[in-house]
Amino acid sequence: MASAEPRTPRDLGRGRTSPLTRGDVLSAAEVAALLGCSRRHVYHLVDRDQLPGARRLGHRVLIVRPVLEAWLLGGDPGLSALSRQVR
Repeated sequence: MASAEPRTPRDLGRGRTSPLTRGDVLSAAEVAALLGCSRRHVYHLVDRDQLPGARRLGHRVLIVRPVLEAWLLGGDPGLSALSRQVR
């Protein structure tokens, strides 16, 4: 049986044992609302590989929430170019 503990961005690392749920995935519109930008800008960031956790499925874009949240909280110094753009 799965643990009832809340999942954190670290759960997406090598030790993750549970699959992603629908709540772990955001649409481009949801990310746009979260970042305060247009959906078109989210697509632009994805096309330039500047949005962490983003995956394209055909024309659709899905963003893994824990990865995006970790980036927004400053958890990945490798994404510094994008963090400078959002500030």
